[in-house]
Amino acid sequence: MDAAERGRYLALWRYKQPRPEMTVYEFCMAIGKLGGHLNRKRDGLPGWITRWRGWMKLNDRVEAACRRCQRPKKETKMCLKLRL
Repeated sequence: MDAAERGRYLALWRYKQPRPEMTVYEFCMAIGKLGGHLNRKRDGLPGWITRWRGWMKLNDRVEAACRRCQRPKKETKMCLKLRL
């Protein structure tokens, strides 16, 4: 799965609807949130370790979604939304 598909999955997870594009800031904050960043009022941007944890979680979720879509059974809603 390429970077664009990972970005679509992240936007779907973060905003609960498919979005055509995300800004760099939105992408960074979404990855940080996956990694455990709380994004409180006085928190700064997520650090490198938090972003790495978020990126690894994103990879795990994307791989699980790909495996789910490859099943011979009916397709799930997530598979259909990822194909947009």
